[in-house]
Amino acid sequence: MTEPERVEVWEEPGGSWCWRYVAELEEGESVELVGNRAEESEADALAAARRAYPHLRPHRTGERTVDEGHAQSSPTGRRRAGAVVVALVAVLVAVGRPRWWTALPAAAAVQFAVHRIRRTS
Repeated sequence: MTEPERVEVWEEPGGSWCWRYVAELEEGESVELVGNRAEESEADALAAARRAYPHLRPHRTGERTVDEGHAQSSPTGRRRAGAVVVALVAVLVAVGRPRWWTALPAAAAVQFAVHRIRRTS
């Protein structure tokens, strides 16, 4: 029988290392949370898994690949979209309520979004 909670680490076909948290729920359902990014080495993946879930001991599993749907909507894409949404809201607030204290956060949010998009592209 598998543990109700566990952290798994595996090597991807390209040589990068990934980790995920898995929790078995009632009625055969499970929750799977994949780490934010692939790591360059097994040691880095183990360290990231231990930082995220210090109460669980990571286990090395066989080679696994994340399904294409998850890979395309991975944290990189979500971070990019999140940065754009934050910048858009800040600009809309600054335009809708033009005050001196709304201009600086709006400019900072736009700069952050541009930086995030360039970094993840």
